[in-house]
Amino acid sequence: GLASYPAPFSFYSMLENTAFVLPANDAEAWKSSMQIANYLGSVTNGTLSAPNAFFGNAMPEQERSKYNLIIIGQPKQLAIISELHDSMPVPFAADTNTSQNEKFQVTYIIPSDSPMGYVEMFASPWNQDNVVLAVLGNSPNGLRWASTSMIDPALRSRLAGNFAVINGTQVLTSDTQINPTVQTGTGEQASVISPTPAPDENTALMGRPAWLYPVFGILLFFILAIIVFKVWSGSRRRK
Repeated sequence: GLASYPAPFSFYSMLENTAFVLPANDAEAWKSSMQIANYLGSVTNGTLSAPNAFFGNAMPEQERSKYNLIIIGQPKQLAIISELHDSMPVPFAADTNTSQNEKFQVTYIIPSDSPMGYVEMFASPWNQDNVVLAVLGNSPNGLRWASTSMIDPALRSRLAGNFAVINGTQVLTSDTQINPTVQTGTGEQASVISPTPAPDENTALMGRPAWLYPVFGILLFFILAIIVFKVWSGSRRRK
């Protein structure tokens, strides 16, 4: 999950198991990739860094299973984002920068002109031993916020779960694998969207079998009957 970042990328001192996936004509995405690569290089402290890079609409099939991927840019500029639709914690509508919150019971409507950054981490569909880190934005400003959360210690420490929305210095996180709730960067719950159902009145108490109470009642009846019989027998003998 995002809380473990910069792992697993930092497990390789040369970053040889990391590949950046970028749009062909987005200077902001390339700038962000250099900043993230610089950060990962400082964390691994290797004598040489050798990550790979591919265009988001031209990554060969045979290469996809070899690397932990870091995809950076606006979703509509990256064809590979559409291919990952079914694997992403929160996917994006085809050819748009609009996230689809179908896994949440609460829909967050974000105005199209409101910049927003998104960070997602999930298992690679091409190799379950590798991960995909998607650093995305619905605008250049949103992309800057998302990439900043990857390198700024204050924002990075708030990342958790497998999905985060970045708005300036505000970080909202969620883990769609466990419970589709949204957490603020301070750990406070922003929305409870998985209500606990009311218990069924016919449901037996946990750990107590349903047959226990009838058996207990029968035993209690026999014990009381024996006591009454003994008292009655003793009274007759005394008379």
